[in-house]
Amino acid sequence: MLIKDLLETHFVTVGPEATWLDVLLVMEKHDTNGVYVVDADEKYLGMVTIAELVNFVVPPYMKENPILAKTAPAGTFIHLCEEKKKSKVSTFMDAEKPVFKSNMRLVEIVARSLATENYRLPVVDKGGKLVGVVNRRHIKDALIQHFKK
Repeated sequence: MLIKDLLETHFVTVGPEATWLDVLLVMEKHDTNGVYVVDADEKYLGMVTIAELVNFVVPPYMKENPILAKTAPAGTFIHLCEEKKKSKVSTFMDAEKPVFKSNMRLVEIVARSLATENYRLPVVDKGGKLVGVVNRRHIKDALIQHFKK
């Protein structure tokens, strides 16, 4: 089975000019925990999940020593979010996750997603334009279809 057989072509994107708050509001509007960043030509630049949004606002010292976070005053997290809300998406998006081509085999995409613990898989064409996405649900559905035959 090829990735193109699973491809979801309805996905949510934001442009590189989007801010932290813009991304959060787009996620809320579309009831999703992840969006894809594309340029004006729809070329894939990266992705943002709620994990990237949260990770961006929590300072490294709190991540390294959660006891410090436990002792932070009430409202600290919201305050940290307020401080970062105008930050451009390019400063916190994940541009390092692998991209996939629609002619790749399912086993390859599954193996690579497991190796990177990435389950939102952007699929691009030869020019780098985002043409679709594959996620765990698509893989599960493919397995169910196969075994129900």
